[in-house]
Amino acid sequence: MAKHLWAICSHQKSLWIKWSYLYTIKNQCLWSMNIPSSWSWTWRKLLQLRPKVRSLVRYIIGDRSSTYLWHDNWHHAGPLLDYFGHHFQLVFGIPMGAKVSCLIYR
Repeated sequence: MAKHLWAICSHQKSLWIKWSYLYTIKNQCLWSMNIPSSWSWTWRKLLQLRPKVRSLVRYIIGDRSSTYLWHDNWHHAGPLLDYFGHHFQLVFGIPMGAKVSCLIYR
């Protein structure tokens, strides 16, 4: 199961991953999305694995704009929401769904 979660968060090229982002994950963050009880057993188990797998996943900032500012593990301190909390996000007014690319000016 963890291997499937890794495939999703690393955007591996497969039809199942594309389908997952199009129809299941949509525009949500994998790490913070709710687990609907109506979803299949497989999806519920995958999403329940997130706390165990999250610390093992690191994002490297490059030219992809898919890294979430608050939820993804791209900073050396870990996910910024875990490090600073919701108050910090509210003070700066940066939306929860913001990507790291919104802070990088070219």
